[in-house]
Amino acid sequence: MLGLAHNTPTRAHSALLRSLALSHATELGDLLGDPLPVALRCMIVDALGWSRDYAVADLIGQAGRDANPEMRCAALRAARQLGRPDAAKWILPLLADRV
Repeated sequence: MLGLAHNTPTRAHSALLRSLALSHATELGDLLGDPLPVALRCMIVDALGWSRDYAVADLIGQAGRDANPEMRCAALRAARQLGRPDAAKWILPLLADRV
């Protein structure tokens, strides 16, 4: 995927993923099952928040419970952008996250 698995993703990549999320949220979500660098996984999770598709809320919630703090932060950004109120069940515990 654009060589991102081997190169450092940039802000341009983030913008591209966000624009793709509007029409390809399912495909982006499927990428989260692949062994990708954390920086790229974070960008994908962030992009899912821009999809306007509540069907990705569970994927964002899973990222919010990830062991990696950067993934959890990406999930919070995505949840904020998606604006789904029932995300509070996993967002509230993250507010007490010391990382």
